[in-house]
Amino acid sequence: MYVDWIIPQTAVKVRMGRQLVGLPQDAFAKNAVMHPGWQGRDGITVAAPVTDWLDVSAFWLRGGYESMNSNDTDQSKKTDFFGAVTNFKFDGFSFSPYVMYASVDKGSSLDGSTDQLYGTGGYPYASTLGMIRGDGNAFWAGSNFVMSYFDPFVLKISGAYGMIAYDGGDFGADVGNPQDRNGWYVQAKASYKTAYGTPILGGWYGSGDSSSVKYARQNWIPTNAGRFHPTTALGSGEFGLYDTNTRHNIAGTWGVQAGIEDVSFMEDLSHKFTVTLWKGTNSDKLSGNYEAIEYMTTSDAAVEFNLANTYKIYKNLTAVLELAYIINDFDKSDHHAYAASHEMDKDGWSASLLLLYKF
Repeated sequence: MYVDWIIPQTAVKVRMGRQLVGLPQDAFAKNAVMHPGWQGRDGITVAAPVTDWLDVSAFWLRGGYESMNSNDTDQSKKTDFFGAVTNFKFDGFSFSPYVMYASVDKGSSLDGSTDQLYGTGGYPYASTLGMIRGDGNAFWAGSNFVMSYFDPFVLKISGAYGMIAYDGGDFGADVGNPQDRNGWYVQAKASYKTAYGTPILGGWYGSGDSSSVKYARQNWIPTNAGRFHPTTALGSGEFGLYDTNTRHNIAGTWGVQAGIEDVSFMEDLSHKFTVTLWKGTNSDKLSGNYEAIEYMTTSDAAVEFNLANTYKIYKNLTAVLELAYIINDFDKSDHHAYAASHEMDKDGWSASLLLLYKF
């Protein structure tokens, strides 16, 4: 629910109200820091064309406040996001650098965030009954880059750095101090469009915990509703199916992917096939209390095969069938607390059918 308006005598566009806001798209699509597919938040966005090759946009969002259930945003305990994006567009390439700052107030709700930003799940993280227990500041800087000069060859590169630092607060001995976090990631993906399909080759790296960290995820980039879905099983659904049991975070992993997309043998039916290697970047020092899918160490690995089939039944109705198989090579000795109750040494698979109607 929002209002769009234009500043008189200018081309500056303003949107005020509850809206979806995200950062520029990464090489693997979406954005691993903040993707617009989260719940709408109240704020103001401004977009201004400067020249034919430069656009500038900025936003303010109230990401969380004292009582999310009351829908009352005019409260003293809050989490605010301030961001600026510049879009450079030239013949054959473009890039969009961005910066974002977040002010975190003690007592504001966690409902508008992911656990990668503030931490959930008890000691030693920052939440009790869903409330942030310390004031803090967070900052991100990143950019994407798209080169299409040698079309049909396209190269996409993206990366970001982020950190969050807490001032302290009224923490009990049963909770402990929240972690300051800082981390980074890079992504790259190349594609070459042909008459028979589009071969793709890509890779990524997300910083992970070193052996010197005191608490898990200290060397992870903090995120707020970030999305990283290079696959359909370990990386959740690609075409709209979404869950909370698989990975949505790039931090603590690296991987490579090869495949082909946009393959079609009959009208209105297309296929995408990929093979992806997942590896961890976290030290095994703190891995004992975590599942490998959540906390992949340098000793963990998985290979995922994906086949996505898209059939356009009618103009507005599309069916998507996703099939995936995962060969697991997780180190059970690292994740000993979960190894006994979870069959971490067994392969996994998934199948999903989605009917999508757009109007």
